[in-house]
Amino acid sequence: MVLSLLFFSLHVFCAREERKTEENRVIEILDGDTIRLSNGITVRYIGVDTPEEGEPFYLEAKEANERLVKDETVRVELDLQARDKYDRMLAYVYVDTIMVNLQLLKEGLAVIYPYSPNLRHLQEFCAVQKEAREEHLGIWSLPPPPKEPRYLALKDSYRFHRPNCLAVTDKPLEELRVYSSREEALNDCLSPCRSCKP
Repeated sequence: MVLSLLFFSLHVFCAREERKTEENRVIEILDGDTIRLSNGITVRYIGVDTPEEGEPFYLEAKEANERLVKDETVRVELDLQARDKYDRMLAYVYVDTIMVNLQLLKEGLAVIYPYSPNLRHLQEFCAVQKEAREEHLGIWSLPPPPKEPRYLALKDSYRFHRPNCLAVTDKPLEELRVYSSREEALNDCLSPCRSCKP
């Protein structure tokens, strides 16, 4: 009786593990930083942002994502916030020992995109992005945007802006961090504003 119960429990456990593996298989690459799993869950990679359709290196980022995860069984690691406002799962995605979020940064096909409270790997991401920038990989091979005399960031934000960006124009100086160059802001683990594109 005990032996039968043990075998039954083992069978149920293995079946659950099998279903879990199946649920984590990638069936669709939506873009460079978003995938869909076979259980219907859409996963957005935490901490990185790849070019949008029509922007330089969009296809390269999507193709790299496809090369890394298509039809693979992936492991997802959650941070403090599990879903975004679009109800996508937010995760660090692994194929074997490779973290896909980090690999896209290494190849210069993503920029860091910190979003509180999901900041577990921020310093590692920032260091890897700096290496890609120094090696002029991927998007870092493009000519930089026109320079500004200074760049601004809200003290509680992870974005930096041009001085005339609506996100910062009406803010008092004591609420802002001031950077003398784009590189200085990037080195401080900030990402460029999506609107003013500094």
